[in-house]
Amino acid sequence: MRKTHHLDLDGEKYANTLVPRGLVAALLSLIEGKVFLTEGVQEVLHWRNSNHGLPDALFDPLSEVDSETHMFPVGAVRLEWHKTALAREDEDRKVVEKFYREYALHEATVLYEAALAKLPDSTFNLESRLRGG
Repeated sequence: MRKTHHLDLDGEKYANTLVPRGLVAALLSLIEGKVFLTEGVQEVLHWRNSNHGLPDALFDPLSEVDSETHMFPVGAVRLEWHKTALAREDEDRKVVEKFYREYALHEATVLYEAALAKLPDSTFNLESRLRGG
């Protein structure tokens, strides 16, 4: 008998769920303010070209925001910046983020709802499918 490989997420064996779950998690981090807007938008857009089954147009508004915020340092690269320069960049980032916040969070919520609606279609038990269930 051929051995099958499984992707184990939270103790459940599912195929094709990594992308929608990752997208939903990134959207929640953005919506709940766990990351600043610039970083959250970039994390969501990381999933844009993945196999999530959502219309690409749902990502366009966040791409617009990213086009205005992508120049600000996020993540580990911030550790490489001089504190004074980083403080200046953060002040500029906060102004731009304030301008886009309401729009970005609204569009992220629309995308989140669409991703949640799509999630049941992408979560199937691989073992059940292999048995014909």
